[in-house]
Amino acid sequence: MIDGDAIKAHIQKLASDEMEGRAPGGKGEQLATTYIADFFKSIGLKTSFQAVPLVGVTSTVSPIKLTGHGGGRILKYADEFVAWSKRQQASVSADADLVFAGYGVVAPEYQWNDFKGTDVKGKIIVVLIND
Repeated sequence: MIDGDAIKAHIQKLASDEMEGRAPGGKGEQLATTYIADFFKSIGLKTSFQAVPLVGVTSTVSPIKLTGHGGGRILKYADEFVAWSKRQQASVSADADLVFAGYGVVAPEYQWNDFKGTDVKGKIIVVLIND
């Protein structure tokens, strides 16, 4: 029998801070998979795990230097900027115009588009996060 309260409890447990985000390869993944396997065993199911090699990218904390017509500025990582790339390289360099796009939201259902009227092709998009 399906028990809605039990399903809700499992979802709350797996979504809790205790699971540390459940990111692949991290402590949270181990906590979540152990929780699920233990539950499966408790209801008589057999469990197994399969090792899957993962490629990960770990950013090093370093400043970023912005230069322009009026000079340059060095920004402190995490306090003044966050950058992300899927490239598996030791460093990434970019030379392009910057375009500010608010929070980067496109939500037609609310008639909201932070990119409306903005040409972003070939440019670096700057957006606000967690503000």
